[in-house]
Amino acid sequence: MAEVEGTRPGPTIALRVDIDALPIDDLSDVEFRSEIPGRAHACGHDVHAAIGLGVAEELARRRDEISGRVRILFQPAEEVFLGAKAMIAVGAMEGVDAIFGVHNLPGIPVGSGIFARGSSAMAASDRFRIVVTGAGGHAARPHETRDPIVAGAAVVTALQTICSRAIDPGDAAAVSVCRIHCGTAFNIIGDHLELEGTTRYLKGHVGDTISSMVHTIAQSVAKAHRCEASVEYDQMVPPLRTSPAAVDLAMDVATAMLGAAQVSLTEPSLGSEDFALYAAMAPASYFWIGSGGTNPLHSSKYAIDEACIPLGVKLMTEIVLRACRTSW
Repeated sequence: MAEVEGTRPGPTIALRVDIDALPIDDLSDVEFRSEIPGRAHACGHDVHAAIGLGVAEELARRRDEISGRVRILFQPAEEVFLGAKAMIAVGAMEGVDAIFGVHNLPGIPVGSGIFARGSSAMAASDRFRIVVTGAGGHAARPHETRDPIVAGAAVVTALQTICSRAIDPGDAAAVSVCRIHCGTAFNIIGDHLELEGTTRYLKGHVGDTISSMVHTIAQSVAKAHRCEASVEYDQMVPPLRTSPAAVDLAMDVATAMLGAAQVSLTEPSLGSEDFALYAAMAPASYFWIGSGGTNPLHSSKYAIDEACIPLGVKLMTEIVLRACRTSW
Protein backbone atom coordinates (compact mmCIF):
# COMPACT_ATOMS: atom_id res chain seq x y z
CA MET A 1 0.00 0.00 0.00
CA ALA A 2 1.03 3.58 -0.61
CA GLU A 3 -0.59 6.61 0.99
CA VAL A 4 -0.27 10.23 -0.08
CA GLU A 5 -1.27 12.74 2.59
CA GLY A 6 -2.84 16.01 1.58
CA THR A 7 -2.37 19.40 3.14
CA ARG A 8 -5.97 19.74 4.38
CA PRO A 9 -8.40 17.53 6.29
CA GLY A 10 -10.68 15.38 4.20
CA PRO A 11 -11.76 11.86 3.31
CA THR A 12 -9.65 8.78 2.68
CA ILE A 13 -9.96 7.76 -0.96
CA ALA A 14 -8.64 4.40 -2.14
CA LEU A 15 -7.48 3.30 -5.58
CA ARG A 16 -7.12 -0.45 -6.21
CA VAL A 17 -4.66 -1.69 -8.84
CA ASP A 18 -4.02 -5.42 -9.17
CA ILE A 19 -0.50 -6.65 -9.89
CA ASP A 20 -0.58 -10.44 -10.38
CA ALA A 21 0.27 -12.40 -13.53
CA LEU A 22 -1.16 -15.55 -15.11
CA PRO A 23 0.16 -19.12 -15.54
CA ILE A 24 0.53 -18.80 -19.31
CA ASP A 25 3.39 -18.53 -21.81
CA ASP A 26 3.94 -15.04 -23.21
CA LEU A 27 3.91 -15.21 -27.02
CA SER A 28 3.42 -11.49 -27.58
CA ASP A 29 5.76 -9.63 -29.92
CA VAL A 30 6.83 -6.83 -27.58
CA GLU A 31 10.13 -5.85 -25.98
CA PHE A 32 8.76 -6.22 -22.47
CA ARG A 33 7.31 -9.73 -22.84
CA SER A 34 7.82 -12.12 -19.96
CA GLU A 35 11.18 -13.84 -19.61
CA ILE A 36 9.78 -16.53 -17.30
CA PRO A 37 8.21 -19.59 -18.98
CA GLY A 38 4.63 -20.16 -17.91
CA ARG A 39 4.24 -16.69 -16.40
CA ALA A 40 2.83 -13.68 -18.23
CA HIS A 41 0.94 -10.46 -17.64
CA ALA A 42 -1.74 -11.56 -20.09
CA CYS A 43 -4.42 -9.58 -18.27
CA GLY A 44 -2.48 -6.33 -18.14
CA HIS A 45 -2.04 -6.12 -14.40
CA ASP A 46 1.45 -4.76 -15.05
CA VAL A 47 -0.32 -1.90 -16.82
CA HIS A 48 -2.46 -1.35 -13.73
CA ALA A 49 0.62 -1.36 -11.49
CA ALA A 50 2.26 1.23 -13.75
CA ILE A 51 -0.86 3.39 -13.57
CA GLY A 52 -0.89 3.12 -9.78
CA LEU A 53 2.76 4.15 -9.56
CA GLY A 54 2.14 7.03 -11.92
CA VAL A 55 -0.81 8.24 -9.86
CA ALA A 56 1.29 8.06 -6.68
CA GLU A 57 4.06 10.10 -8.30
CA GLU A 58 1.62 12.69 -9.64
CA LEU A 59 -0.20 13.03 -6.32
CA ALA A 60 3.09 13.47 -4.46
CA ARG A 61 3.72 16.51 -6.66
CA ARG A 62 0.22 17.84 -6.07
CA ARG A 63 -0.23 17.34 -2.32
CA ASP A 64 -1.59 20.85 -1.95
CA GLU A 65 -4.60 19.81 -4.05
CA ILE A 66 -5.43 16.86 -1.80
CA SER A 67 -7.99 17.14 0.98
CA GLY A 68 -7.49 14.12 3.19
CA ARG A 69 -5.40 11.30 1.76
CA VAL A 70 -5.25 8.88 -1.14
CA ARG A 71 -4.43 5.24 -0.43
CA ILE A 72 -3.26 3.12 -3.37
CA LEU A 73 -3.72 -0.61 -2.97
CA PHE A 74 -1.27 -2.66 -5.04
CA GLN A 75 -3.14 -5.93 -4.76
CA PRO A 76 -1.84 -9.45 -5.51
CA ALA A 77 -3.88 -12.57 -6.26
CA GLU A 78 -6.89 -11.04 -8.00
CA GLU A 79 -6.99 -13.87 -10.52
CA VAL A 80 -7.62 -16.42 -7.76
CA PHE A 81 -9.93 -14.13 -5.76
CA LEU A 82 -7.73 -14.19 -2.66
CA GLY A 83 -5.96 -10.84 -2.85
CA ALA A 84 -8.72 -8.50 -1.73
CA LYS A 85 -9.45 -10.68 1.30
CA ALA A 86 -5.79 -10.54 2.28
CA MET A 87 -5.62 -6.76 1.80
CA ILE A 88 -8.73 -6.22 3.89
CA ALA A 89 -7.32 -8.49 6.60
CA VAL A 90 -4.27 -6.24 7.01
CA GLY A 91 -6.39 -3.09 7.25
CA ALA A 92 -6.36 -1.76 3.69
CA MET A 93 -9.97 -0.54 3.96
CA GLU A 94 -9.78 0.99 7.43
CA GLY A 95 -11.21 4.49 7.29
CA VAL A 96 -11.79 4.41 3.52
CA ASP A 97 -14.64 6.68 2.42
CA ALA A 98 -14.73 5.67 -1.26
CA ILE A 99 -12.76 3.38 -3.56
CA PHE A 100 -12.12 3.27 -7.30
CA GLY A 101 -10.88 0.43 -9.48
CA VAL A 102 -9.65 0.39 -13.07
CA HIS A 103 -8.92 -2.37 -15.59
CA ASN A 104 -7.62 -2.18 -19.13
CA LEU A 105 -9.77 -3.59 -21.93
CA PRO A 106 -8.33 -4.64 -25.30
CA GLY A 107 -10.44 -4.44 -28.41
CA ILE A 108 -11.59 -0.89 -27.77
CA PRO A 109 -9.48 2.15 -28.62
CA VAL A 110 -7.28 4.04 -26.21
CA GLY A 111 -9.25 7.03 -24.98
CA SER A 112 -12.45 5.10 -24.27
CA GLY A 113 -13.99 4.34 -20.89
CA ILE A 114 -16.67 1.81 -19.97
CA PHE A 115 -18.26 2.00 -16.53
CA ALA A 116 -20.04 -0.64 -14.45
CA ARG A 117 -23.14 0.49 -12.61
CA GLY A 118 -25.78 -1.12 -10.43
CA SER A 119 -26.31 -3.42 -7.48
CA SER A 120 -25.08 -6.38 -9.54
CA ALA A 121 -22.73 -4.85 -12.08
CA MET A 122 -20.58 -7.99 -12.15
CA ALA A 123 -21.32 -11.52 -11.02
CA ALA A 124 -20.63 -13.40 -7.86
CA SER A 125 -18.16 -16.23 -8.33
CA ASP A 126 -18.26 -19.52 -6.44
CA ARG A 127 -15.93 -22.48 -6.85
CA PHE A 128 -16.81 -26.15 -6.56
CA ARG A 129 -14.82 -29.37 -6.39
CA ILE A 130 -16.53 -32.72 -6.74
CA VAL A 131 -14.83 -36.06 -6.09
CA VAL A 132 -16.68 -39.08 -7.46
CA THR A 133 -15.54 -42.31 -5.81
CA GLY A 134 -16.16 -45.76 -7.24
CA ALA A 135 -14.08 -48.88 -7.57
CA GLY A 136 -11.60 -49.11 -10.39
CA GLY A 137 -10.28 -52.05 -12.33
CA HIS A 138 -9.18 -53.36 -15.71
CA ALA A 139 -10.57 -51.59 -18.76
CA ALA A 140 -11.38 -54.98 -20.31
CA ARG A 141 -13.66 -55.88 -17.39
CA PRO A 142 -15.68 -52.70 -16.69
CA HIS A 143 -18.59 -54.75 -15.31
CA GLU A 144 -16.41 -55.56 -12.31
CA THR A 145 -15.89 -51.88 -11.52
CA ARG A 146 -18.02 -49.03 -10.27
CA ASP A 147 -16.77 -46.63 -12.90
CA PRO A 148 -16.33 -43.07 -11.57
CA ILE A 149 -15.61 -41.80 -15.10
CA VAL A 150 -19.04 -42.70 -16.44
CA ALA A 151 -20.60 -41.37 -13.24
CA GLY A 152 -18.56 -38.16 -13.46
CA ALA A 153 -19.52 -37.64 -17.10
CA ALA A 154 -23.18 -37.93 -16.10
CA VAL A 155 -22.62 -35.42 -13.30
CA VAL A 156 -21.10 -32.92 -15.75
CA THR A 157 -24.07 -33.26 -18.09
CA ALA A 158 -26.62 -33.04 -15.29
CA LEU A 159 -25.04 -29.89 -13.86
CA GLN A 160 -25.94 -28.12 -17.11
CA THR A 161 -29.63 -28.54 -16.30
CA ILE A 162 -29.31 -26.19 -13.32
CA CYS A 163 -29.38 -23.01 -15.40
CA SER A 164 -31.77 -24.36 -18.03
CA ARG A 165 -34.32 -25.95 -15.68
CA ALA A 166 -33.88 -24.62 -12.13
CA ILE A 167 -33.16 -20.92 -12.75
CA ASP A 168 -35.58 -18.32 -14.12
CA PRO A 169 -34.54 -17.58 -17.73
CA GLY A 170 -34.53 -13.89 -16.82
CA ASP A 171 -31.79 -14.41 -14.24
CA ALA A 172 -28.29 -14.57 -15.70
CA ALA A 173 -26.23 -17.48 -14.38
CA ALA A 174 -23.59 -19.97 -15.49
CA VAL A 175 -22.30 -23.32 -14.23
CA SER A 176 -19.03 -24.33 -15.88
CA VAL A 177 -16.95 -27.45 -15.29
CA CYS A 178 -13.39 -26.48 -16.18
CA ARG A 179 -11.12 -29.30 -15.02
CA ILE A 180 -11.52 -33.09 -14.90
CA HIS A 181 -8.97 -35.68 -13.80
CA CYS A 182 -9.10 -39.43 -13.35
CA GLY A 183 -6.80 -42.40 -13.69
CA THR A 184 -3.16 -43.07 -14.39
CA ALA A 185 -3.16 -45.13 -17.59
CA PHE A 186 -5.19 -45.68 -20.77
CA ASN A 187 -6.26 -49.20 -19.76
CA ILE A 188 -7.05 -48.71 -16.09
CA ILE A 189 -10.35 -47.45 -14.73
CA GLY A 190 -9.48 -45.34 -11.72
CA ASP A 191 -11.08 -45.29 -8.30
CA HIS A 192 -11.68 -41.55 -8.15
CA LEU A 193 -12.65 -38.78 -10.55
CA GLU A 194 -12.13 -35.16 -9.60
CA LEU A 195 -13.81 -32.25 -11.32
CA GLU A 196 -13.67 -28.54 -10.60
CA GLY A 197 -15.55 -25.57 -11.88
CA THR A 198 -17.13 -22.24 -11.20
CA THR A 199 -20.62 -20.82 -10.90
CA ARG A 200 -21.61 -17.24 -11.66
CA TYR A 201 -24.78 -15.33 -10.82
CA LEU A 202 -26.04 -11.80 -10.22
CA LYS A 203 -28.64 -12.41 -7.50
CA GLY A 204 -28.11 -14.01 -4.11
CA HIS A 205 -31.14 -16.32 -4.22
CA VAL A 206 -29.94 -17.67 -7.57
CA GLY A 207 -26.62 -18.52 -5.96
CA ASP A 208 -28.44 -20.34 -3.16
CA THR A 209 -30.32 -22.44 -5.70
CA ILE A 210 -27.17 -23.26 -7.65
CA SER A 211 -25.26 -24.30 -4.54
CA SER A 212 -28.05 -26.58 -3.39
CA MET A 213 -28.45 -28.13 -6.84
CA VAL A 214 -24.72 -28.78 -7.28
CA HIS A 215 -24.73 -30.83 -4.07
CA THR A 216 -27.97 -32.66 -4.92
CA ILE A 217 -27.03 -33.49 -8.50
CA ALA A 218 -23.50 -34.66 -7.72
CA GLN A 219 -24.58 -36.98 -4.94
CA SER A 220 -27.75 -38.30 -6.60
CA VAL A 221 -26.22 -38.93 -10.02
CA ALA A 222 -23.17 -40.59 -8.50
CA LYS A 223 -25.42 -42.86 -6.43
CA ALA A 224 -27.39 -43.81 -9.53
CA HIS A 225 -24.11 -45.07 -10.98
CA ARG A 226 -23.20 -47.04 -7.81
CA CYS A 227 -20.65 -44.40 -6.80
CA GLU A 228 -20.41 -41.74 -4.13
CA ALA A 229 -19.70 -38.03 -4.46
CA SER A 230 -18.28 -35.46 -2.06
CA VAL A 231 -18.72 -31.76 -2.76
CA GLU A 232 -16.67 -28.76 -1.68
CA TYR A 233 -18.41 -25.49 -2.50
CA ASP A 234 -16.75 -22.16 -1.72
CA GLN A 235 -18.21 -18.69 -2.14
CA MET A 236 -15.32 -16.64 -3.50
CA VAL A 237 -16.66 -13.12 -4.22
CA PRO A 238 -20.11 -11.50 -4.11
CA PRO A 239 -21.75 -9.55 -6.94
CA LEU A 240 -20.13 -6.17 -7.53
CA ARG A 241 -22.31 -3.44 -6.04
CA THR A 242 -21.30 0.00 -7.29
CA SER A 243 -22.28 3.35 -5.77
CA PRO A 244 -24.27 5.77 -7.97
CA ALA A 245 -22.40 8.72 -6.44
CA ALA A 246 -18.97 7.19 -7.09
CA VAL A 247 -19.89 6.11 -10.61
CA ASP A 248 -21.31 9.54 -11.47
CA LEU A 249 -18.17 11.24 -10.17
CA ALA A 250 -15.83 9.02 -12.17
CA MET A 251 -17.95 9.29 -15.31
CA ASP A 252 -18.09 13.08 -15.04
CA VAL A 253 -14.31 13.26 -14.89
CA ALA A 254 -13.92 10.80 -17.77
CA THR A 255 -16.47 12.64 -19.90
CA ALA A 256 -14.71 15.97 -19.38
CA MET A 257 -11.36 14.40 -20.26
CA LEU A 258 -12.28 11.95 -23.04
CA GLY A 259 -15.51 13.37 -24.46
CA ALA A 260 -19.07 12.11 -24.03
CA ALA A 261 -18.87 9.90 -27.12
CA GLN A 262 -16.01 7.91 -25.57
CA VAL A 263 -17.71 7.15 -22.24
CA SER A 264 -20.44 4.56 -21.76
CA LEU A 265 -22.14 2.25 -19.28
CA THR A 266 -21.94 -1.52 -19.60
CA GLU A 267 -24.63 -4.13 -19.04
CA PRO A 268 -24.22 -6.48 -16.05
CA SER A 269 -21.59 -9.12 -16.73
CA LEU A 270 -20.99 -12.68 -15.54
CA GLY A 271 -17.34 -11.79 -15.19
CA SER A 272 -16.26 -11.50 -11.56
CA GLU A 273 -13.85 -9.31 -9.61
CA ASP A 274 -12.68 -9.47 -6.02
CA PHE A 275 -12.93 -5.66 -6.10
CA ALA A 276 -16.51 -6.50 -5.10
CA LEU A 277 -15.27 -7.17 -1.56
CA TYR A 278 -14.03 -3.59 -1.28
CA ALA A 279 -17.25 -2.30 -2.83
CA ALA A 280 -19.21 -4.01 -0.07
CA MET A 281 -17.37 -1.82 2.47
CA ALA A 282 -17.41 1.66 0.88
CA PRO A 283 -18.94 3.58 -2.06
CA ALA A 284 -17.21 2.25 -5.17
CA SER A 285 -16.80 2.67 -8.90
CA TYR A 286 -15.17 0.18 -11.25
CA PHE A 287 -14.45 0.80 -14.90
CA TRP A 288 -12.43 -0.23 -17.93
CA ILE A 289 -10.18 1.90 -20.12
CA GLY A 290 -9.47 1.05 -23.73
CA SER A 291 -6.04 -0.47 -24.28
CA GLY A 292 -6.23 -1.12 -28.03
CA GLY A 293 -4.91 -4.30 -29.56
CA THR A 294 -6.82 -7.22 -31.00
CA ASN A 295 -5.93 -10.15 -28.74
CA PRO A 296 -8.23 -10.64 -25.74
CA LEU A 297 -7.43 -10.75 -22.05
CA HIS A 298 -5.82 -14.05 -20.96
CA SER A 299 -4.50 -14.67 -24.47
CA SER A 300 -0.87 -15.77 -24.84
CA LYS A 301 -0.51 -13.06 -27.52
CA TYR A 302 -2.20 -10.31 -25.52
CA ALA A 303 -0.48 -6.93 -25.84
CA ILE A 304 -1.52 -3.36 -25.13
CA ASP A 305 -1.08 0.04 -26.69
CA GLU A 306 1.15 1.70 -24.10
CA ALA A 307 -0.57 5.03 -24.75
CA CYS A 308 -3.26 3.86 -22.33
CA ILE A 309 -0.84 4.12 -19.40
CA PRO A 310 -0.29 7.91 -19.24
CA LEU A 311 -3.95 8.43 -20.03
CA GLY A 312 -4.89 6.07 -17.20
CA VAL A 313 -2.59 7.96 -14.83
CA LYS A 314 -4.16 11.28 -15.77
CA LEU A 315 -7.71 9.96 -15.51
CA MET A 316 -7.26 8.22 -12.16
CA THR A 317 -5.40 11.19 -10.70
CA GLU A 318 -8.24 13.54 -11.53
CA ILE A 319 -10.85 11.09 -10.27
CA VAL A 320 -9.25 10.66 -6.85
CA LEU A 321 -8.61 14.41 -6.54
CA ARG A 322 -12.28 15.08 -7.27
CA ALA A 323 -13.23 12.39 -4.76
CA CYS A 324 -11.09 14.12 -2.13
CA ARG A 325 -13.26 17.22 -2.53
CA THR A 326 -16.50 15.25 -2.15
CA SER A 327 -18.54 14.60 0.98
CA TRP A 328 -19.12 10.86 1.33
